[in-house]
Amino acid sequence: MDSNQLIIEALNKLVMNVNELNEEMHAMKQVTTSMTIEQVEIDHQLRDIKSVLINDNLIG
Repeated sequence: MDSNQLIIEALNKLVMNVNELNEEMHAMKQVTTSMTIEQVEIDHQLRDIKSVLINDNLIG
């Protein structure tokens, strides 16, 4: 193999690695978005529970 072929092979591997990294980052963004949505839902539920407890004079 000459040096040009080695460079082309290395660049191809680099492109493959970058593509894999992009896929992993996309998957992580989806997980983060899902977790954020769940956290907001939990926060709303906790506020609702706190409101009920305050209205029932169970907490201050």
